[in-house]
Parts: sequence; C-alpha cells; structure tokens
Amino acid sequence: MVSFDRASTVFRALGEPTRLGIVAGLARRGSRRVSDIAGEVAMTRPGVSKHLAVLEAAGVIDVERHGREKHCRLRPEALAEARAWIERHERLWSGVLADLAAHFESPSQEERHDG
Repeated sequence: MVSFDRASTVFRALGEPTRLGIVAGLARRGSRRVSDIAGEVAMTRPGVSKHLAVLEAAGVIDVERHGREKHCRLRPEALAEARAWIERHERLWSGVLADLAAHFESPSQEERHDG
C-alpha cells in the first residue's frame, strides 16, 4: 500500500508540465541522456537537471553516470504506486458518490408522508 506522503511526493513531481513531459518522453523512448532530454524540452541542460533532480528525489527516475554522460530512466514502479493510490481512492469515492446520488434520488421523509 502506498502512503499518502509517498503518493504526494510523486504527484508533486509530476504536477509540473516540463517534468510530466520528461516522464512521457522517457516512457516512450526508454533511457535517455540528459543532453537529449534538454534538446527535446527546449531547455538548457542546467534547467533540465533541476527538473531531473526533483523527479529523482521523488523516485520517479534513476540517473546513472556513464562516463561523462548522465543517463535517465523511468522507474515504472513509482508510477504503478501512484496508479494504485488513484485506483484505491477512485473506488472509495465512487461508492461515496453513488450513496450520495441514491440519497438525493430517493423520496424524502416529507414526500413519503405527503404522498
């Protein structure tokens, strides 16, 4: 089970459009060099490195050094944890909303007495 703190960290990392784009690119293309990612998002390498640091700290990506280059790869398990959190809460809220809808659709006590 994913904790609220863990899920919150992942969602916060994914909540910024550039970082979400980086994750989408890694999901499509696999492991990428930082310089390639910088070219894809039209940002300087230092700017991309800041975003990558947030994603790495959240456990969404791994960054490995290969000689002079840094390579990034997606950690699918982090996204699976976030998906599990969403699914668990979706089931909870679906039930709550269904109960609420049923409550408003059923006749009230006053209507039953008047009828």
